[in-house]
Amino acid sequence: MNRHASAGLWPSSTIEAAFAHAEAFDFIDLRLAFDGMAFSSSPSTNNSYDGPWDDFPCEHADFSVHFSSVFCAFGDFLKFLEAIAVGVEQCQFSWDAEGPDGSFLWQRFSREGCGFLAVAWHSWSSFRYVVRIDGKSAVRALYGAFREFVGSEAYDPVRYERMTIGETISFSLEEGDFKRLPGELAKLDATSAEALLRIASGGPDERPIRGPKRRYSISNCLDHVEEDIARIEALGDSVSQLTWIPAEWDGWAEERRKEEIAKIMGWEGGSWYGANLRTMRSPLLETWLA
Repeated sequence: MNRHASAGLWPSSTIEAAFAHAEAFDFIDLRLAFDGMAFSSSPSTNNSYDGPWDDFPCEHADFSVHFSSVFCAFGDFLKFLEAIAVGVEQCQFSWDAEGPDGSFLWQRFSREGCGFLAVAWHSWSSFRYVVRIDGKSAVRALYGAFREFVGSEAYDPVRYERMTIGETISFSLEEGDFKRLPGELAKLDATSAEALLRIASGGPDERPIRGPKRRYSISNCLDHVEEDIARIEALGDSVSQLTWIPAEWDGWAEERRKEEIAKIMGWEGGSWYGANLRTMRSPLLETWLA
């Protein structure tokens, strides 16, 4: 986790932050830990999302919220941090996590930049945590955790970002083999070419949630083509053998097949909706924090 203590008036307050892929779907978790002058809150009546809230002091809070790719909120998350950096007195950022809603609230109370950072979560179990902290320390922890995650091998773009079929395959195949793929596909009959595309888009095995992702060679994928065809045939008429490859494929010359593959590679093929987090950064924040 990125851990940062506040300066000046509240030296004992700290914030830790860490992003990680959740166990399921396209969710990205944000784990936060507040220490020092903190407050914990829960709704007073019927677990209502909008309170009223009962507040009580606590010395430590450790909790998680999550983000969905469907309503990609990281662009607004960075704008919220930028608002703190430019010195606004109060700002808020809310997001829809595809069901529950979350929000950050910043309220500055000193010229030196100290303030209250609040995080609220509105799910079946609603909560709100508040910490007194120096604004720069809070931004450094949150922005640093974001860039550390999306710039690491732990981040898998295939599990979050909107991608074309070609982009998805480029993360599964070895780089040199990805360039060879159109030529290899053009040599195959329609059913085999479809199977190779299916395999190459995810590799023979499921991608692990955490840690480095193995890349596969074309020869390795070709070894699984017959097995994949048999798997689809076993499903019966409910599943078509051809989804991407056109039925006219077998009557085309190889050059015509390569032209079709170029089109297919440009189709949207991923199942998620998020923006490219790898290139998402804030020059304003990086200058301010430097």
